[in-house]
Amino acid sequence: MNRYALWALYFIPALAVELFCWVTNPIACLFVHKEPRHDIVKRFGKQYATFDREYLWGIFSLWATHDNAVDEGWWGLYDIPFLSNTTQADYDRSALVRYWCRLWWLSRNTAYGWHYLLFSLPLDDGWQYKAQKPLFFGYYNDINIGWKAHKSKPRKLYANRIIGIRKNKEK
Repeated sequence: MNRYALWALYFIPALAVELFCWVTNPIACLFVHKEPRHDIVKRFGKQYATFDREYLWGIFSLWATHDNAVDEGWWGLYDIPFLSNTTQADYDRSALVRYWCRLWWLSRNTAYGWHYLLFSLPLDDGWQYKAQKPLFFGYYNDINIGWKAHKSKPRKLYANRIIGIRKNKEK
């Protein structure tokens, strides 16, 4: 079977898995544990750091990205709704703020672990189409379909983002 037909064949099952995970994200992100991670941390001025990061337990890890911690929304300086004035002290002391960050990250990156487990391909297989199509009022559609490689992972992740509305970043 050619790679384009395989991608199309995976589309409906992958979408069903995403929908299931998206609906159950509020439950999955309750099950966290901490473990050390050494990585570049944007919140620390893009410096390498090793410290405890949050990961999902057991089977729930399949709801999260296979290449990052579930608290990456906070540590990666992403624009998380309702948290623009939140300080590090707020984040450290509030379980609700940390929960919201995890939920936002899971919702932004729904079912990556499942996609990697069920629909990934070896690094030398697959294809990828990426594009950023301008829309209106400072927004664009960020398309990413096919299979995408991630740092230090031996397989390519199935990608089915046909619609990814993003806002242009202020310079």
